[in-house]
Amino acid sequence: MRKMQFARDEDWLDLTEISPGFFVSRKPRNGQEYDLIRSKGIKTVVSLLGPFGAAEEKRALSRRGIEFKRTQLKAHNFEEFEGVLEMLKPPCLLHCVGGAQSAVFAVGYLMKKGASLERAKKIVEEKFGLSDLFDSEEKILREIMRRRELQRKKNQGRGKRIAQRRRLK
Repeated sequence: MRKMQFARDEDWLDLTEISPGFFVSRKPRNGQEYDLIRSKGIKTVVSLLGPFGAAEEKRALSRRGIEFKRTQLKAHNFEEFEGVLEMLKPPCLLHCVGGAQSAVFAVGYLMKKGASLERAKKIVEEKFGLSDLFDSEEKILREIMRRRELQRKKNQGRGKRIAQRRRLK
């Protein structure tokens, strides 16, 4: 099913940098872990846990000058998934309870940055330990690819029309 190598180390927060300034992990649990987040230059933490521990986490982060955002969703709804990806502005950290949900969003983030689904999965697997996705997660990620390709074609067509207009002038 899934292997999450970092999740086996219950004693320390493993901040995995998926791309420059974009980190994923499990939920931080103590002051040392919040200090580690600050030491990495992270400016925003996005939690996928909804209200679970949000007040405590927000206080701990704000004392360190770090913005806290939270949302409660799963990676099974495309529009919600896209909304979370829009929140991710490096330097940032995305976390969930154990890291599995964050891994799916990490794949989506890399795809939004231009990686193919296969390449994004390989990067996340190598850096974070993700081995498999659920069918519903794979479906969402394939929809990102489809929409990205449609947007690319639309932009190409628009570029051709602009060039044609310029030639006519």
